[in-house]
Amino acid sequence: MKAGVSKERQILVVMPGAAISNWRKLEGIMSYARSRPEWTVELLTTDDERVVRKALAARPPDGIVCGTVRLPILRRLLREKVPTVILCFPDSRHFGKCEHALFIESDGDEIVRRSVEFLLARGYRSFAYLWRDHSAWDADRHTAFTARIAQEGLPVVSVESSDPVRTLLRNLKRLPERCAVLAADDTVAFKVLNLCRHHGIPVPNRFAVMGVSNGRFICENVRPTLTSVDQDFERGGFLAAQRLNAVLNGGVFPKTSHYPPAGIVERESTPALKDVHSLVVDRALEFIRRKCDEPIEVPDVVREAAVSRRRLELLFRAELGTSVAARIRETRLDRLAELLKTSPLPFAQICAEHGWGNESHAKRLFKARFGCTMSAYRADQSTAN
Repeated sequence: MKAGVSKERQILVVMPGAAISNWRKLEGIMSYARSRPEWTVELLTTDDERVVRKALAARPPDGIVCGTVRLPILRRLLREKVPTVILCFPDSRHFGKCEHALFIESDGDEIVRRSVEFLLARGYRSFAYLWRDHSAWDADRHTAFTARIAQEGLPVVSVESSDPVRTLLRNLKRLPERCAVLAADDTVAFKVLNLCRHHGIPVPNRFAVMGVSNGRFICENVRPTLTSVDQDFERGGFLAAQRLNAVLNGGVFPKTSHYPPAGIVERESTPALKDVHSLVVDRALEFIRRKCDEPIEVPDVVREAAVSRRRLELLFRAELGTSVAARIRETRLDRLAELLKTSPLPFAQICAEHGWGNESHAKRLFKARFGCTMSAYRADQSTAN
């Protein structure tokens, strides 16, 4: 590649806003560009072919950095025959003969290695991969994941996230209990978590889910919150701009370079296996939470859990360190405390409307749990607010 001959350099950055990862890459690019006063950066946040063609004609660039774009746009940019650094998924094999193009890619093997090591450390011993669309990067991630799990001699299955909802649900329900699922990316994980929540599949009690990208707007706004691999797109963008500048000044580099992920951001969707309750206990706890405004008793919970009373009591003791009756009482008292904070109604009315037939009994239990009377508790909460 020829080094740029003029000090002033026109740099075209193409980062379509539809790809969320592009915005994070753009942060890294612009961070580097601030250190290059000779750069004049033109930013396109669309991959509309007419807009791109017009920009190229108006100000022929000395160098180009582009993110995830449609293939026709990528081909059009490469026809400029100027140094071009491409930040995209690992499809660079299709452009191996393009001498003026370099590729900066997230290290897919390292993403998989860290993901598997994290899940193994959490105690998981069966695994699944959730396909996105069978694109090249998706296929590479699937291959690396299944190969890494095979090295451990452990089972792994594959699930198509693009299947019709009924088929996808059936396949999710067939996953081994306490399975760890690696989704191709956060959008796939988001889709599956919402589907599971809507159809009553308890995650992470039934299986754990992990995404890739760490898009916080997704990971922190789904239930349960999503553990994800942070691909460090900002670092990728910085490296791409840095590499372009070096090439413009005569540097020679490998066709493709990789940057590692920043790490794994742990959230609720991948608890340590030892912290996951059995499905029986999870079903019982959900019933207690749902019915905490009613005077439920142990036999009601036993019927819902569909096991013997002795079995349920043993599970509660082993997994929660308490009895079924104690958990019912604690949950109902916690609900009563919440009502004292939010409702101005008299104690007697609150108790009557929420399944406490005997106000005096409720007050005694409340004082035993919280160490103060209902009146004092409400007063303290009012003062705090």
